Amino acid sequence: MDARTSGLVASIGALSVACASPSLRAPTAPPLGDSTTCYSLRFSPWVSSSGRPFATASVGMQAPMPDTIALTHRIARTAYGSPLYSVLMPASDSGHAGATWTHAAQDSVIVSFPPAYGWQLQLRLGPSANGVRGNGWVYPENPSDFLAPMPMSGVIGARIPCPRSLGSSSPGA
Repeated sequence: MDARTSGLVASIGALSVACASPSLRAPTAPPLGDSTTCYSLRFSPWVSSSGRPFATASVGMQAPMPDTIALTHRIARTAYGSPLYSVLMPASDSGHAGATWTHAAQDSVIVSFPPAYGWQLQLRLGPSANGVRGNGWVYPENPSDFLAPMPMSGVIGARIPCPRSLGSSSPGA
């Protein structure tokens, strides 16, 4: 092994130790012993790779966007043998009731909201210094062979104390 290869191997080793260090990265999801972890969400402007007029119109079917979510370890249902956990929201976000989350790679989570008017909202959130950061997008409830560019937005979530007004994730519950 030459000096350049040896240096690269050492750098990769140091990076893998740093990424695995729990003190450097707070988990996005609540630890198993905690009942909830809450985030206040902020969305950047929605964009689409399509240059067509109204390319982000489907985002309006999800408006207003959820502003507070609480990730729990209560299993809402299973899909393909994996648990989908309940997401609680304050009454002000009741239009998004029924959301679930699941683990994704590299300490991130996928939060899925139920369809509204044929469109679904999904977020992928990973840990950041002050909470979570990731992307949101909307996609058709019933995909077809024609896949149009999906509107996307950046999402930042600050970890907050859970509000007392958290309600059930299930509509009507």
